[in-house]
Amino acid sequence: MPGARERELERNNEALQRLTELASSDSHTDDDIIDRVLEIGADRLGLSLGYLSRIEGRDYEVVSVVGDHDIIRAGTETDLENTYCRRIVDRQDSYGITDAAAEGLSDDPAYRMSGIACYLGGKVVVGGELYGTLCFADDEPRTEPFSESEQTFTRLLAEWTSREIERRQREADLEQYESVIEAVDDGIYALDETGHFELVNDAMTDLTGYDSEALLGAHTSHIKSDEVVERAESIVREMLFDEREADEETFDLAIQRADGTSFPAEDHMTLLWDDDGERFGGLRASSATSPNARSESESFGRLTAASSRYSDASARPFSPSTTTGS
Repeated sequence: MPGARERELERNNEALQRLTELASSDSHTDDDIIDRVLEIGADRLGLSLGYLSRIEGRDYEVVSVVGDHDIIRAGTETDLENTYCRRIVDRQDSYGITDAAAEGLSDDPAYRMSGIACYLGGKVVVGGELYGTLCFADDEPRTEPFSESEQTFTRLLAEWTSREIERRQREADLEQYESVIEAVDDGIYALDETGHFELVNDAMTDLTGYDSEALLGAHTSHIKSDEVVERAESIVREMLFDEREADEETFDLAIQRADGTSFPAEDHMTLLWDDDGERFGGLRASSATSPNARSESESFGRLTAASSRYSDASARPFSPSTTTGS
């Protein structure tokens, strides 16, 4: 007959298997995913309640809940001081109690407000900043303290939730960035670190006569002469090694169309920084004789701002570019 340690390992493996299946499934909504994580944790720990909180300063809000409770409900707001989660924020990555009254916490504001006698929670960190906590609780005390395995599993769920929320934020930032790209009249494209197209908007394909399939994956020399490409690469190197006072440069060139013709344009190149101190390039090419210089400058500003927000959540740098021609 298996002993206590073997039974605990078996429960861990079953819970991890459920988490793995959840991660590989594409049939759940974002809300469903968090609820399933809370269910997995509550089942593993044998507790009746699981919830995700959002913490901003001393403001505390319950975001998602599985299980029924008179106080802990989605949308509940209170001061952080009224929660057990304050101990995670102020001191450590996780915190647990098995019997609040027996542990001398009868006068604790969290116990007095919620009646929760048993609690185990972990810190949720998104983008290096505190987001909130992932918690499991019950009004009834436990007879046994939380094992090291249970505490480790709770921290694992909190880390998993952190990555899930970061994924959502990346997707939201990307959608916003793409909306800006399509809203700007200029031709916009993104290059990878080797100078190949990663993204083009409709205006870019209209200007060059190439469809997106022809441009994506192609090198920037597909629409620029070798001389222009070499000049641009030289400028980027000088920017990277701080050989220029400003991280931007403007020069004239010709953009080559699919039909063999070309149109005069002006390249505005700039290097942008993300919050981690990483640089990624930005390039804008517009008609040298365009009467809409102000509106084009404003468009580029919008693109640059959106690029910065996207880069904050992106794992790999990219080069946003725009082109306007006559």
